[in-house]
Amino acid sequence: ALRRARALCEGLAIDADRMRANLDAARGAPLAEALVLALTPHAGRERAQALVREGLEASRAHGTHLVEAVRARSDAPLDWGALADPANYLGSAEAQIDRVLAEAKRVLEG
Repeated sequence: ALRRARALCEGLAIDADRMRANLDAARGAPLAEALVLALTPHAGRERAQALVREGLEASRAHGTHLVEAVRARSDAPLDWGALADPANYLGSAEAQIDRVLAEAKRVLEG
């Protein structure tokens, strides 16, 4: 399976402009879980989920970014700018990718 996945990915090209356009079009929706996690210590889990749900509805209705819609509903002392920055969307993805690639290399070479 790994060899097949490798063959499939060899011709893969990353279109950073298209990726950015997709993120912009989503208006922060991929951040919903991260927002709940950031808000939970300040508002409790249920209230954090409700704030994000309300923010998603407002974002869709008014074409605003999710982070701004949630920020308008919360006085939590968060780094709202960092939460809205697409560069921070990855979370621990890089570390997970490194682990998977190291294991794949070990399997393919072994």
